Amino acid sequence: MSQRMQDVLTCPVCFELLRKPVLTLSCQHNLCRACVAQILRTATLQKRCPTCRENIGVEPNGLDKLPRNYLVEQMVEELEKVEVRSAPTVQHPNANNNSRLQKSADSLMNNRRYEDARKLYKQLDSFVTGLQLLKVKINLSKCYLELQDIKNTAVTTQALTDQQFPDNEKLPASQEMRNFAKHLSGCYENKAAIFLLQRSADLCDVIDDPLTKIVELMECLELMQGVSKSMSRKNQKNLFNDFGFPALQYIYTKITRIEHLPEETKFIKLAWSLKYVGLCCNEMGFFDKSVEYNKRAITLLRERLRHKAVEYRVLGVCYHNLAAAYKNLEKYSDAEATYLKAIEIYHSAKDWADQKRQNNSVILSAMGLSEAHKFLLRK
Repeated sequence: MSQRMQDVLTCPVCFELLRKPVLTLSCQHNLCRACVAQILRTATLQKRCPTCRENIGVEPNGLDKLPRNYLVEQMVEELEKVEVRSAPTVQHPNANNNSRLQKSADSLMNNRRYEDARKLYKQLDSFVTGLQLLKVKINLSKCYLELQDIKNTAVTTQALTDQQFPDNEKLPASQEMRNFAKHLSGCYENKAAIFLLQRSADLCDVIDDPLTKIVELMECLELMQGVSKSMSRKNQKNLFNDFGFPALQYIYTKITRIEHLPEETKFIKLAWSLKYVGLCCNEMGFFDKSVEYNKRAITLLRERLRHKAVEYRVLGVCYHNLAAAYKNLEKYSDAEATYLKAIEIYHSAKDWADQKRQNNSVILSAMGLSEAHKFLLRK
C-alpha cells in the first residue's frame, strides 16, 4: 500500500515525492510548483501536462492562478512519517536497505524535513563506505546547517576531510567536495570550505593526465575566489590571513609542480592561477600581495604572449586588478596609468575577437573595458 501511495504522490517531472507547494493543474494532475515553473520556462510551444498532455493554460508569470493542493501536501507528510518509522534498523550493511534509506533520507531533505532526514543519514553513516559515505556525510552536514547545529556541522565536515578513498573514487570525491565547499561558502561556513578545497586539491594527485589535473586544481582556486568574497562580506580578514591565503599558496604550488604539460598551455594556466590569487587578495584587502601576484602574472603573459584574445583578456584583468590594488594603496598615479594600460589591452582583445568572430570574447572584453573606464570617469 505504501509503495502504491508513493507512486501516486510522485511528481511526473522530477520523479521525487511532490514538494511543497504542490499545484493542481486544470486537468487535476498534481506537480511541484518548481516543476511547473520549469515546464513554463523551457517549453517552446504549448505548455502541456506531462501526464495527459493537456495544455496547462497559464504563462510563466501566472503560477499564482493555479490552486495549491494542501491535501496532497499533507498526504506526502504522512507518507514520509511512515517511511521514517519503517526504515530498516539492521545491524549489518545491506545494499537494498541502504538504497531504501538513502532514497527516504533524500526525499525528506528535499521536502525540508531536516530533523527526520538527519536521523536516516546518521543511520546510513554506519553502513556505507567510500564515495557513498562521502555523499551521506555531505547531506548530513547540510541537515545540521539547516538546523543551525554549528558544532555538529563542524564535526561532520572535519570527518569529510579525513576520509580516505580508493584511487578510482578520488577524482569524483574531489568534485563532490568542491561542490559542497561552494555550498558552505554560501552559508558563510568559510573555514570548513577552505579545508574541503585543500583536501579536494590533494585528491587530484591521483590524476595522471596533466591537463585534467591543472583544470581540476584551477577550479579549486576559482572556488577560493568565492570563499574570499564570502569572507569579505563577514569581515573575516584574520581567517583569510590564517587559513585562506596559505590555502591559495598551497593549491598554486601544486599547479606549478605539474609536469609534462605543453609549454604553450602551461604559461597561460599559471598566469590565470596567479590572477585568481590576486583577485582573492584584492577581495580581502591584501593589496600588497595583490600587487605582487598580478605583476607576476603580467610578466609571465608578456614573456609568452601569442596575440590570442584569451591571453589579452587575462592580461587585461591582471592590469585591472593591479590598478584596483594601487588605488586602494592610494598610489593614484600608478593606478591611473595601470587602468589606461588595462583599457589598451582590453581594446586589443576586443579587436582580435572581432576579427575572429569570437562573440563571447567580445562580450567579456567589453565588460572589462567598461569597468576600467569607470575609475577614470570618477577622476
